[in-house]
Amino acid sequence: MVEAERFIMLIQREPFDYSKWQENLFEDMSIEEISKNAASIRKKN
Repeated sequence: MVEAERFIMLIQREPFDYSKWQENLFEDMSIEEISKNAASIRKKN
């Protein structure tokens, strides 16, 4: 919950287009790379 609040505060403060940023976030990564990164993060948490 705290992380969500911090995120909302960040996007309200910074003048950037979140949708455009999200659209380009993983453009240079394959599905396999994204999946491996997600699995790695899950293991850490």
